[in-house]
Amino acid sequence: MKRIIVTMLLLSLLGLVVPLSAKTTVTKEAWDLAHTLAKQYLRTDYTWFYSDAIALIGGLKVYELTGEEEYLRIVQEWAAGFHSSQIPTGHVDKDMPALVMLELYRLTGDTQYLHLAYRSVIDLVGGTDTIMKHSRFWADDLYMTCPLVALAGVLLQRDSYLTLVVNQFTAYKEALQKDNGLFQHTQDSAFSWGRANGWVAVALVEVLKTIPEDFPGYRTLLAMYQDFMMSILPYQDEAGMWHQLIDHPESYAETSSTAMFVYALAAGYNHRWAPEAMLEAFKEAALAGFAGLQAKLDDQGQLTNVCIGTNVGYTLEYYLTRPTRTGDLHGVAPLMWACTEIARLEGQ
Repeated sequence: MKRIIVTMLLLSLLGLVVPLSAKTTVTKEAWDLAHTLAKQYLRTDYTWFYSDAIALIGGLKVYELTGEEEYLRIVQEWAAGFHSSQIPTGHVDKDMPALVMLELYRLTGDTQYLHLAYRSVIDLVGGTDTIMKHSRFWADDLYMTCPLVALAGVLLQRDSYLTLVVNQFTAYKEALQKDNGLFQHTQDSAFSWGRANGWVAVALVEVLKTIPEDFPGYRTLLAMYQDFMMSILPYQDEAGMWHQLIDHPESYAETSSTAMFVYALAAGYNHRWAPEAMLEAFKEAALAGFAGLQAKLDDQGQLTNVCIGTNVGYTLEYYLTRPTRTGDLHGVAPLMWACTEIARLEGQ
């Protein structure tokens, strides 16, 4: 407990825990919504799979924002249900939940979490020097692999892991980024699915938050972030939303991708990851997107218009007709992340 209290004091001194009294209307709305979502969606019985783990990541982000120890306790109780021999590997979606364990280690210093994450980290870094094991060249993979390996590299002081992260991004950029700056879903599917692009955006944010600025390759990732953010801005609609297929305005406004872009843009503003004129555009788009997401909450406060889990598709019709689900974690978790960055915006 003492370690947690000291951690929160340090976060407060660094300005990472936002005092409620300092909030303006929009940032307070984001603060309140972050609390509401964490209370509603944090559970101890989530499985070891990416689509559950992202909600736990959201809970830890809300904990760091607010200092509410109950959110940390819930994630710790989830983690207590696993033994290293029970943790599945062999696929990027199965390795990604180890990021929750590494975040717990970062926050508490308890080495049990490091041990629980290590098997998944090794499963990913066991490939070549230029690509991670199990890489499929799906845009989604960048989030499933890079934040975990980057944080492991920093916590374990292994620069080779950080180099691997930079190489992974470079390889995926070369394979999947199109002339308009958007990412196609996979090498075999040229459609710019919204959430796949959202995964790219949040993966860039997480590694930029993690990798030291003086590390070789950091500037490569920063330039990729700036270029990608500028590429998505023209596709935001008048309601602040991005769409199921980003460059197909006839496709439906989709909330998981919008939440991911809001998180990425607001984080860029808060961390000053671009020139000032660019940052103002990021902030304006993030606020418009947050307003658009608020409008997609139903009368029960549930997020609507979340595209369900989606495999690779080879026709336009496949993506245009993907069903949506209200309250799906693919959208709720990124909305939690977005709230934590909107809550930190200045001057609103």
